Amino acid sequence: MKLLISSILIIVLTACTTVLDKLETVDNIVTSDATYSLVTSVELSPTDEMVINHAKNRYLALREKYKGNLTDYSFNNEEVLEDYKLLLDQYSATVKVIHKNYSKYSEDSKLQLREISESFYKLHDSVEDIQDEAMTLKVIKRLIEIVGAMLLK
Repeated sequence: MKLLISSILIIVLTACTTVLDKLETVDNIVTSDATYSLVTSVELSPTDEMVINHAKNRYLALREKYKGNLTDYSFNNEEVLEDYKLLLDQYSATVKVIHKNYSKYSEDSKLQLREISESFYKLHDSVEDIQDEAMTLKVIKRLIEIVGAMLLK
């Protein structure tokens, strides 16, 4: 039983570290002037520019809110997850602008945009894995409580 619990904890901690590593990669991408220049390197409508700027500003505001306060287990916190969902909405809006203007980007820019997109998807997959593992831990904890109660009878 101890071996099972230890194994699960190791898996969860490894996944958490993966999330934070991927979050750092995405943070570097979003805050990079090069990324902003890449996305805005084509002629965008004023509305599209507003969407891009709003998304970046929203990210920066949440970045400031959580500066130094994200831990391995933050992605199981409801407030963090709600803010994460807001960022997903901003990312989705940004992707729509990019797709709408995709034909205007050079082939090199398109490749860079695809690489950036892959980083976001890897982060999102890791966050989902953490949530799945947290749910698994809750179920296992409950099973241990039930088995313990049965043994005490």
